[in-house]
Order: sequence, then C-alpha cells, then structure tokens
Amino acid sequence: MTSIGPLHQIEGLRESLRWREEAYLHAKGWKHTSNTICCYWLWEREFDGRVYLLGHDHAVMIQKHLDAEKHFELHPEEYKD
Repeated sequence: MTSIGPLHQIEGLRESLRWREEAYLHAKGWKHTSNTICCYWLWEREFDGRVYLLGHDHAVMIQKHLDAEKHFELHPEEYKD
C-alpha cells in the first residue's frame, strides 16, 4: 500500500503555486472575474483597446511572455552572442 503523504504534499505545492500565480496576475493588472459567458471564472485584461478573457494557465503564459519581451527591450545587452 502506498503512502498518501507525498500526494498531499504535491497537491499542497500545486495549490501554493496557483495562489502565487494569481497574486502575480493581479499585480500585473489582470482581473479575476465571473462576469463572463456562462459565469465561468476567467482572467480579464485589456490590450490595445481590446478586452481578453483567458483561463488561468493561458493568462499566466501570456503575462510571462509579456514580461520576457519587456525585459528584452530594457536589457538587449543580455541577449547578445
């Protein structure tokens, strides 16, 4: 019989990561809302006059990309060969 302890630890770490990602999205201007079609909880943010509604994982992925792009613009010397 396997121990359930490590499984609970993994779930706890996943939950902790999700809370940190939610704080990250809030800090970057995303709004968590259920004011959507079928009342799904989605992340909302405006870009260039358009409002986007995304699920958690996609919002995190887009925000990480935006942050990396901005870092590249501010520090191009770090990306020279």
